[in-house]
Amino acid sequence: MSKDNILLLPNTIAEMELEIESLMQKKDFEKALNNLELLLKHNHCTYMVYRDTLTCLMKLHHTNEAVDLCEKLLMDKQSEFYYDYLEFYIILLYESEAYSTLIHVFETEKNNMPHEYADRTEKFKVLALQMRTWQQEEKLSKLLDAVQKKDALAQHRIILQWRRNQLPLPELFKEMLSEEDIHPVVKTELFIILQEADYQEEVIINKAGKSLSFSPRFMLPLEKHPSYLKSMETIEEVEQQNPVLYILTKEIIDHYMFVLYPVLHDAKDAEVIARHALAIAKRNLGIDDSSTMENDKLIQNIMMNLERYQEIML
Repeated sequence: MSKDNILLLPNTIAEMELEIESLMQKKDFEKALNNLELLLKHNHCTYMVYRDTLTCLMKLHHTNEAVDLCEKLLMDKQSEFYYDYLEFYIILLYESEAYSTLIHVFETEKNNMPHEYADRTEKFKVLALQMRTWQQEEKLSKLLDAVQKKDALAQHRIILQWRRNQLPLPELFKEMLSEEDIHPVVKTELFIILQEADYQEEVIINKAGKSLSFSPRFMLPLEKHPSYLKSMETIEEVEQQNPVLYILTKEIIDHYMFVLYPVLHDAKDAEVIARHALAIAKRNLGIDDSSTMENDKLIQNIMMNLERYQEIML
């Protein structure tokens, strides 16, 4: 009978712990991890089990799982092993190139950290500062090159990497928002990065034939914007009548507004936009093939912006 389906008795647990120790010494981390996960499944959650689980995950390059486990363990700030888990976490953040997060975690914890832990982990913070600077310079050089070449796909890829790595914001981001030849989807992503950084100074955005100033910090996210909410309210009844039609209509609205954001229509115009998006969805599904759509300027505008979205996102 599989150990998965039985109650583990104390002597069985002791035997498994000895086996795990032997497997770890032999560097058979895969088998060791299987046994460790079995112990955790049966709620045998000791420091040794967690420590060896983290070690196995690191050795097997299961970094995301190890980070998730560390974050779960670090939720218990009263644990006597808190700083052991924190040390694992800092090393994992370095290995996963999450340099900004590592620096933030170290600076937050250093004053309370026992000296022996601080001494061992500070070197990772120093390295993280160096690597982040190098990473920022490299990506900035590549971004400048992509802007010069008007390569929107490359620009988009680089700024998403910038966002994922939480690098310090360069002045170039603000400059790109005001440049007419930067793709509108790229500008949306740039604005979202500024929002996430809680950037409160006003920035100028040239988009949709307009030049407007916004404070990213005080601008509502797209999904909470009155125009978007009104559009969703307008098509609410469609969800019950025809779920497929609703999903397609919502996708059209999502993509259209993402291209324009934050330069959106007023909420009073959102109902009209939603009705037009619904008409496009019906035509795409073969429900309605109205020829009058071809001469509708708003329909043409929505379709043009959907194409702009697909240029970058699909």
